[in-house]
Amino acid sequence: MSVSPEDVRTVARLAQLAIAPEAVEDLQGKMNNILCLVEEMNRFDTKEVLPMAHSFELCQRLREDEITQEDVSLSAMKLAPCSEANLYLVPWVMPASDDKTRGE
Repeated sequence: MSVSPEDVRTVARLAQLAIAPEAVEDLQGKMNNILCLVEEMNRFDTKEVLPMAHSFELCQRLREDEITQEDVSLSAMKLAPCSEANLYLVPWVMPASDDKTRGE
């Protein structure tokens, strides 16, 4: 498979990229190289290869989960102008359905 200059312009248009006319030939060569690599890779039998997220078998080291700060939620709740059952109460900001100020 080979990429034509028109293919390069079409891909650029679909990707919403502006490319200079003198760059088309260079991009055509690069795209052809990528397609050659894909064709070469398709020759390998990968039926026995398991999908992987990373090329190395690594295990992420995690620290112990421990509390490092005190719970400030109750003291913050005391600062709220209005609260109930550990919830902040705020004024209703949506207009009622019969409100004529919506500009309908």
